[in-house]
Amino acid sequence: MWVISDIDGTLIPHPYFSGLDAKSRKNYVQSYAELCELPRFAVMTGRMKEGYKRLFVDSDSEVVFPEKLGLEFGSQEYNQGQLIKGAAAYSPLSTFVMALEAELRKEPRFLVDSNLFDRMKTGKMNGFVRELKHQIVQIEWYFEDESLKNSCTKVVRHFLNDNLLNSLDFRFQFFENRIDLLQPSFVPKSGFDLQTFLGPAFDPTTSLVVALGDELYDSYMFRHLKNSNPDRVFCVSVGHELEGSDHVLKNEKEALEFVKSLLN
Repeated sequence: MWVISDIDGTLIPHPYFSGLDAKSRKNYVQSYAELCELPRFAVMTGRMKEGYKRLFVDSDSEVVFPEKLGLEFGSQEYNQGQLIKGAAAYSPLSTFVMALEAELRKEPRFLVDSNLFDRMKTGKMNGFVRELKHQIVQIEWYFEDESLKNSCTKVVRHFLNDNLLNSLDFRFQFFENRIDLLQPSFVPKSGFDLQTFLGPAFDPTTSLVVALGDELYDSYMFRHLKNSNPDRVFCVSVGHELEGSDHVLKNEKEALEFVKSLLN
């Protein structure tokens, strides 16, 4: 049996808005690190490599890699922490981000230049943040002040309307406080070949795959896995039901215990 899991919101409470205290977060990270030591445990996450390492650094823990790791929604694949497959950066993403940030800097309260990792460490996001990855840029904004949040939303959407909505350079995915711009052919968590990702130890005729996740792109992963091997894939949602899931777990603590029970 193999387990393929997301991290944030699935095994560890989300770093932007969970409000988790430092001691509790360290306990979650330690539990996650224990899973990384187990064979047949794979991770598919949106985190960049620096962000993955900071998961441990911010909890004063040693960085641990699982046997198989997909970063940036699968565009970068690692085996025992070593890059084995990586997509090249899609240059229009960086051009767009620089222009948008210039527009947002006109309002200092949007906190465009504050430190992402400082805010991830507190678990209380306040301000604008973007993560520029090889195939996708994620633009998010969280404000305790509702009027400031609405103002930032308005600026971002107007900028898109004025500059990019008719562009063929991107695909868009809209969320409540987030917009993702994607390289046109990139489908998050859906571009990996299961046999190549898991390696020769994976036998599609006998190996069961259990997948866990908590958000839209994890439902893409569920669909991708079931299309690849429909009879030997079991999908688990965490926190709420996702399309394609076979079972729902209440929270991250339950998910950690569930994965540990499967692999031990």
